[in-house]
Amino acid sequence: MIGFRSGKRRLIVDLRQIHRIQASNNRSLVFTAREPLVVDESLGAVLERLPADQFMRVSRSHVVNKHWVASLKPCLHGDQTLFLRNGAEVRLSRTRRAECMRWLGLE
Repeated sequence: MIGFRSGKRRLIVDLRQIHRIQASNNRSLVFTAREPLVVDESLGAVLERLPADQFMRVSRSHVVNKHWVASLKPCLHGDQTLFLRNGAEVRLSRTRRAECMRWLGLE
């Protein structure tokens, strides 16, 4: 479980329900199995509180949950697309590719 502040509300979210997190200015969009949540923390601040064995920053603007990754597909210029089990697509930047492949156990 992890707690977030969203305006005047305090939200408690099960980590297993979070499939990805996206930067949005100085806030973050936390995409869960139920609904997207706007939280009052930067992507970096959220990432610091998440378990590194389960969550990884895959680009400047996205963090993914390892357990939601279904497949990868190569793109142009060394980038890859991560396909999540819920149908979402997230770009994996070429600068984070090797680290992500090790994290996923693919290298």
